[in-house]
Amino acid sequence: MNVRGPKSYEDLRTIDGRCYATFREAAEKKDLLHSDNNLIECMSEAVSYQMPYSLRRLFATLLVYCNPGNPKDLWKKYENSMSENFQTISNVTKKDIQQLVLNHINEVLLSMGRNINEFKDIFENVSFSKTTNEAKEIYFERNIIVSEEDILLQSKLNHFVHI
Repeated sequence: MNVRGPKSYEDLRTIDGRCYATFREAAEKKDLLHSDNNLIECMSEAVSYQMPYSLRRLFATLLVYCNPGNPKDLWKKYENSMSENFQTISNVTKKDIQQLVLNHINEVLLSMGRNINEFKDIFENVSFSKTTNEAKEIYFERNIIVSEEDILLQSKLNHFVHI
């Protein structure tokens, strides 16, 4: 519809004499996709009064529920704002800070039933260390609330098992 007389898929990906790697890139260059202006406005407004922790939660929510047209640009534009609280830590590299931010975003995404690696157009395959995952599991297990009734029931069951 928007390219006259294409003879190949390459013709469809070619805009102004330049062949783009993906159809999405070509469509963006041709301004055929909706813009993310409202998402950019949302993040910009949040940056002015939200803490980095909240910005990371908002970013994850936008990824899951708003399906941004160009999520990589949204990430690049607000990565610094989302990582401000980690930048104050001494002896931490920029790569470590990025890993901390991605780790938190992934935790939020996991709570929504998604995973950061589903968004390959933003991030390369992100891997988290085994100790990070184990620490999360230990944290969740330690925060399980056990009532007195549960303890009483368990002791009764143990008593019957030993009889």
